[in-house]
Amino acid sequence: KSNHSRQGGELLSLVLTFFLCIFWTIPVGFFASLGNVSRLTELLPFLAEPVEKYEWFSALLAQLAPLILVVFIELLPHILLFFSKFEGLIEIESMQHYSLMSKLASFTIVQTFFISTIASTLFRSLESIVRNPASAFAIVAVALPAQAAYLI
Repeated sequence: KSNHSRQGGELLSLVLTFFLCIFWTIPVGFFASLGNVSRLTELLPFLAEPVEKYEWFSALLAQLAPLILVVFIELLPHILLFFSKFEGLIEIESMQHYSLMSKLASFTIVQTFFISTIASTLFRSLESIVRNPASAFAIVAVALPAQAAYLI
């Protein structure tokens, strides 16, 4: 492959990884919310009756979210390795795995420090922000340090 072709592949890989970092939050956040059965029955009232009627159903819903999240986390390296193959690296074993690890590290940092922390802060402060949109930055600035325990 030519240098120009490899640079294009690297750019494509970087862009795909960036968009994966951003949009990964949507399904992961949804499935993580399934772990809170009481909140889930508030959002989906038709589940309230089976949860109250069958104790095993509540336990199943509580265990389903972590299992789905494990599947997502298991798929992540395979998706990122697929993106790394666009880079046209010659030494497959050494260079693709280096590229994969750098993508995994970047992905973890972005997801943990930025997306999860900011999204959690926004969700906890959403009611206040809706009532007074002009003070959104001040509300987030006050609520963000409360998420510090998540990072410890």
